[in-house]
Amino acid sequence: GTATARPALPAPGAPVLRRIAFPGAPQTVVRLGMRIPGPADPDFVAFSVANALLGGGLPSRITSNLRERHGYAYSPSTSAVPQLQGSHWLLDAEVTTEHTADALREAMTEIRRLRDEPPPAAELEGIRNFRAGLFVIRNSTPQGLIGQLAFRDLYGLPADYLARQVARIRAVTPEQVSDVLKRWLDPRQLSLVVVGEPATVDNQVPALPGEGPQPQ
Repeated sequence: GTATARPALPAPGAPVLRRIAFPGAPQTVVRLGMRIPGPADPDFVAFSVANALLGGGLPSRITSNLRERHGYAYSPSTSAVPQLQGSHWLLDAEVTTEHTADALREAMTEIRRLRDEPPPAAELEGIRNFRAGLFVIRNSTPQGLIGQLAFRDLYGLPADYLARQVARIRAVTPEQVSDVLKRWLDPRQLSLVVVGEPATVDNQVPALPGEGPQPQ
């Protein structure tokens, strides 16, 4: 049958801060995010690689900072989540209550650093290998291959998506990593949800970490 056109997305609104009280919580739940390009956008592959470097696994920068260097969180992570009606980037962490502000500050530092400074070639090579290998593994079973074909068709990707994806991942340069984050991950546009002990949340998170608007 004839495909039905999807309605256009509304323009992104101003970033917001939501503070949700959870009295007695030993940790603060942190969700930091914003809209990003979808899989059909030419920037999506580079953004996915940049996200993997930023927080998409144990050796990534935010994970190493918050978990290994400071001990603020056990398993912080970031993800580039494709969706038909607005793909988004998300930082997901449960941090020690007394270090809520510290953890947010360190995460924002890593975002800004990767925007401003292209990653070393060796660091990026490891991330590219990880992303390329993960893509191959996902295609290694009939179910995985069917899933990838469905993904291709769902997002209107080119017919050669499966054949070219590994090469496209391996072609991402250090400069592209920083450039794509400058275009699509603006700290001033990040919305934040925090759930935790009211006194801690109110005192440590009085405003958005990216110097956005005051809480609503």
